[in-house]
Amino acid sequence: AERFQLALKQMHPYFAQFPATDWFPLKTAWLVDTDRYYVFPRQSLTTNFGDEGTHFDNQTNWFQVPLQHHRKTYRMHNIADSKATYDSWQELIPSSFAQQLPSIAADQLTIDLNGTKPLAQVTTDNLLSSKPCKNPLQSYSNVMKPTEENIFSNVSGSDIHLGKTADFQNKISKQPKIQRIRKIYTSARRMFREKQNKEDV
Repeated sequence: AERFQLALKQMHPYFAQFPATDWFPLKTAWLVDTDRYYVFPRQSLTTNFGDEGTHFDNQTNWFQVPLQHHRKTYRMHNIADSKATYDSWQELIPSSFAQQLPSIAADQLTIDLNGTKPLAQVTTDNLLSSKPCKNPLQSYSNVMKPTEENIFSNVSGSDIHLGKTADFQNKISKQPKIQRIRKIYTSARRMFREKQNKEDV
């Protein structure tokens, strides 16, 4: 675990709130540390029954996902051409927007469409974010789903901004998607705490 301390600091702070029995934060830290990615199909080959046990006092179907029932021949894009490569913050990697933002090098751009990355962790000159920006170079709407489609389709608006990192305010996004993720995570953590409390009695 000590090897991945730097990677853990670069990840979403929610990872630090997982219990010590959960392997997911360390596995994600390994991916960050080694610059690797999982590859998932659009339809899942596995699902999660949320069985009663270490993390849940009662069985839950929260983690059930649609399954693929027919054999497919997968045709993988090169990672540089993919429009669905995400970092540990569930944000697309900067090279995904190379076609839409040709004047900005990928290594000088941070993506923060969910608006959850603290500005202190942004090390690039440019930022694409749903945080408030006082002097945006370009702004987009958030009417299309998923959010990145607004940039791919160049839908003008005032919800997402491209600008200099120094021009952004460090405010966490209140967009429905992020609030929904927080609600699910908070509920899962409450279930785990309730189980721990019962075991401690």
